[in-house]
Amino acid sequence: MRKTQVLAVLVAVCLLGGAGLAQSKRRARNISQETGRYPAKRVAWKGPTTIKPLNMRLLATLYGDVSNPDGRAVPDDVIQNFDLSPDGSTLVCAYFPSTLIVWDAQTGRRKKVIDPWESGFGDVAFSPDGTMFATGPGNLTAEAAARTVTLWDAKTYRAAGKIVSAGSVQTVRFSPDGKSLAVVSDVETDPDTFKTVVEVWDVQSRKLAAVQPAKGRSIDGSALFVMSRVAFSPDGSRLATSTKQAVEVWDVKTGELAQTLRGHEKDVSGVWFSPDNRFLVSTAEQQTSADTGPLGELVIWDARTGEKVKTLPGYTYAVFSPDGKLIASGNEDKEYSVIDVSTGSVTSRFPRLGALRFSRNGRRAASYDDLVVIRTWQVLK
Repeated sequence: MRKTQVLAVLVAVCLLGGAGLAQSKRRARNISQETGRYPAKRVAWKGPTTIKPLNMRLLATLYGDVSNPDGRAVPDDVIQNFDLSPDGSTLVCAYFPSTLIVWDAQTGRRKKVIDPWESGFGDVAFSPDGTMFATGPGNLTAEAAARTVTLWDAKTYRAAGKIVSAGSVQTVRFSPDGKSLAVVSDVETDPDTFKTVVEVWDVQSRKLAAVQPAKGRSIDGSALFVMSRVAFSPDGSRLATSTKQAVEVWDVKTGELAQTLRGHEKDVSGVWFSPDNRFLVSTAEQQTSADTGPLGELVIWDARTGEKVKTLPGYTYAVFSPDGKLIASGNEDKEYSVIDVSTGSVTSRFPRLGALRFSRNGRRAASYDDLVVIRTWQVLK
């Protein structure tokens, strides 16, 4: 809008309203969305714009919508999950309770807002070829909708298909070839009693695969860490899940349990395979008392033999660098550490960014900051 148009609008508001210019300005700055929510308040980023240990430069800050007219986010305004397209150009983010926003990762522009949706939005994951993304239902969804995974066309942003799971969906993950989708869901066995199962679906046929690793078997992962409770190996032959203090690795073709990795003292909160398929990293939940030692625990495993490479206390979240040589890890209370995966030694540190993940091509990254804020990063060569 040109300056003359802006001035005309302000003058008209002052003449028509009895509250005065200050009130009019406040309303003009924060106009309610069609959903009744408001644009989040922009807050200047005080952290670094370059992360030298990971060779990243800040691109854009993406602000979701909030429930407060003043633009302040509260605990009810929260990001459920997010994922980058394989080429890093697009970011899809699910917001509580039922909003999905598709962002341009380079500029921070909104490409599409989908709200409301019959099943809400929880987890989200891009297919490896970038042609579609899958969403799990929102936390407040009831009955059948809670079991529904929706597949979306990544160009038109229209629903392209559905998968109905055995229980309330928590996590969705594509296999590296994009042909299969792992769905973690909570199945009610008795009133107020649930078990967590993993189903593997054929994406094209929308049918359960012939082999379903861990079907009917509880994996008992923490619901607080649904962003990373399962992980496919880079070659797609194995699927890692968590079972209390252990990591179980399944052969996807046979459905047989291939490895059980034991060594955590607390429940496993996340699992990740290295891009080169050599290592697997798992993290454990935080300690319940400050007197019991450091928060969390990270274990590096040899993915082939299942043997421990290194145990590092004090970490609850991890992500591999695109080349697979480094791990960026931290928790809610401390800065990130950069860890050499082959030795387990900390090589450097940088300020905490929140949950961090890279695009499949390794050229972009995104980090969850606070409630409704995500930042995108360019990975420099």
